[in-house]
Amino acid sequence: MKISKEKMLEYVIELASRAKVKTAIGGGVAVCAHGYRRDTSDVDAFFHKSDRQKVLRAIHESDDSFVLDQIDPSHYILVPEGNSVDERIDLMFVAEDPEERAIEMPTIKKYHGYSIPVFPIDLLIAAKLMANREDPKDALDIYTLWKRGAYDMEDVQKRLQQMGFPEDAENLPKLIAYLENIPQRKK
Repeated sequence: MKISKEKMLEYVIELASRAKVKTAIGGGVAVCAHGYRRDTSDVDAFFHKSDRQKVLRAIHESDDSFVLDQIDPSHYILVPEGNSVDERIDLMFVAEDPEERAIEMPTIKKYHGYSIPVFPIDLLIAAKLMANREDPKDALDIYTLWKRGAYDMEDVQKRLQQMGFPEDAENLPKLIAYLENIPQRKK
């Protein structure tokens, strides 16, 4: 039986509670919680690297029907039986900022009726900027949330400076300027 994204979020919150650890939701769900509705089929759950064994133990002790697969030591995927591999929970075990700070001080947001701990907007933007992935969704998320007034660019730059990432702080306005100047397709 397929499990909805909302039920996967509920599972993550219960998992963190059973393991007695902190968590924060990042990725597309956090983007949606901060006001930009875009389609995403997975849940990105972040935990402290030091809590990996507690979380994995809580998964193994549960009666839930999930397939757990290790991608690397800091990334596991949890696929509910009946779901496609894209409809999954990504478990990220991190030891660096901005993810570490997000776990320590998440923002509680409503997502489809659920109150969930998500990355604060400045840390979400910082994480997406610093990911340096080839996926254009990160740049689109950064730009669209800025256009919608979800964050102040200077606040994110200050946060990046505080965390010791001055180059990323300089790159944020450059990315926004670049995206602002892409010609729009006429309808």
